[in-house]
Amino acid sequence: MENGPAAEENTYAGPFKTPVERTSDTNRSDPKTTISCWRKDFQNSFQARMDWCTKSYEEANHEPTVVLEGLAGNIMIRQVRPGDTISLSAAVSSDPDGNHLFYHWWIYEEAGSCKEKIHISGAYSQKAAITIPASARTGSVHIILSLTDDGEPVLTSYGRVILNIT
Repeated sequence: MENGPAAEENTYAGPFKTPVERTSDTNRSDPKTTISCWRKDFQNSFQARMDWCTKSYEEANHEPTVVLEGLAGNIMIRQVRPGDTISLSAAVSSDPDGNHLFYHWWIYEEAGSCKEKIHISGAYSQKAAITIPASARTGSVHIILSLTDDGEPVLTSYGRVILNIT
């Protein structure tokens, strides 16, 4: 059903952004499905919440707690310059059920405005180093930490670091 003069427009990425396909960790081929990279995680979260209704606390799985640079529950914002290397740590992160944790630091390209390729060293470890290219212009880079446990169901929590390039 059409709804207004712009009904034919693709607005799934906003009027000023081009959707970015993240093929390294998803199988999506249609840029209209940007939610698909989160689908498995929010479905598992829903399953865990249903388990909380029928199982005891000890029997159910709970989301890991992301702690970035000693701070839990906050989006970290840092000012950086071209050529900088920023170290980030999630070593204090934990799981309330004692499950093993898996770390994955990645660039959320859809949210940022930096066009240069950003390198993450240690992308699958507790600590990562992000290098801003010397050629980078003013803009932002959104770094996401996906922190996943090995419980049943597998649960993932997220941390975000916004690097503002000045």
